Amino acid sequence: DSTDPSHSTGGLYDSSKKKDKGSVGSVLVTTDALSLGNAEIWGYAATGGAAPTVGPGGKIHGSSTPVGVDVDPDRIRTDFTANFDSITAPSTFDQIYTNISGTVNLGIAGSSTVIKATSIENKNNEITQILGDVTMVVTGDIEIKGDFVIDANSTLTIYFDGDVDIGGNGIMNMSGLSKNLIMYGTASSQSIKLHGNGAAQAAIFAPNADLELKGGGGTGVFMGAAVVKTAFVNGNFEFHYDEDLSNLGSSGVYLVGGWRELFGQGQWVSL
Repeated sequence: DSTDPSHSTGGLYDSSKKKDKGSVGSVLVTTDALSLGNAEIWGYAATGGAAPTVGPGGKIHGSSTPVGVDVDPDRIRTDFTANFDSITAPSTFDQIYTNISGTVNLGIAGSSTVIKATSIENKNNEITQILGDVTMVVTGDIEIKGDFVIDANSTLTIYFDGDVDIGGNGIMNMSGLSKNLIMYGTASSQSIKLHGNGAAQAAIFAPNADLELKGGGGTGVFMGAAVVKTAFVNGNFEFHYDEDLSNLGSSGVYLVGGWRELFGQGQWVSL
C-alpha cells in the first residue's frame, strides 16, 4: 500500500513490510490460462476453470501457508470471472501536438491540462516532465528511452491507442503513488512493454493489450495493478500490487479486490 508507511517506504515497495494480497487472475478456462513457470506469487491465483500450472521452482503462497508448502490450494480459485466496461477518451483539448519529443515540460504546476498528441518519443538523454494534473490522449505509439518524470505534486492520466514501449529509467512517478499514473488502453489490439531496468508505478486498464515485463541485466520493477489481455513476465522482473488502488473504483479503474463463490440461496443478496 503506497499510502501506508507501515507497508511501504516513501510509497515504494519494501520487502520487509510486504503483504500477501497480490492477486493474479485469468478469465480463461483453458489449461494455459495461468502458467507460472518458476515465478512466485505471494498472494492468490485464479482462473476461469483450469488450475494454474506451476514449474518446479514456482510458488503460490502467503503468510498463512504452512511451512514447506509451495503451492497452497487455499490460495487458488477456478471460478474467476470479470466484465470490463469500455473506456471513452476526452474529446476536447487545451493543447494539441503532433509528435512529442525532445526535452519538454507538459502541463502547468497547480493546473489541469488536457493534451492530444499523435505520439510520444522520449529518447536517450531526453527529459519529459509532467507538471500539474495532465490528461493526455495519444493516438499513436509511446516510446520512452530517456527520463519521463511525473512531478511529486502532479498526476498523469494517459489514453493511448497505439503500443507502449518503456525502457531507460522507466516512468519516474516522483510522488511514490501508483494512483498518480493511470493508463487506459483504447485500441482493440495493442502491446505494452516494460523492459531492462525500466520501472513504473501505475494503474493500467487495457483489457485488449498484451503486457510484457522483461528484466535485463538488473531488475525491472512494476508497482501498481494491471488489467490486460495477456501478461508475460520474464527475467529479473518484479510485480508488486499496490493495495491503495483498490480505492479507485469510483474513478473508472476497475480492479479486483476479492471474490467469493455463493453456493446457496442463503448466501444470495437481493438487489
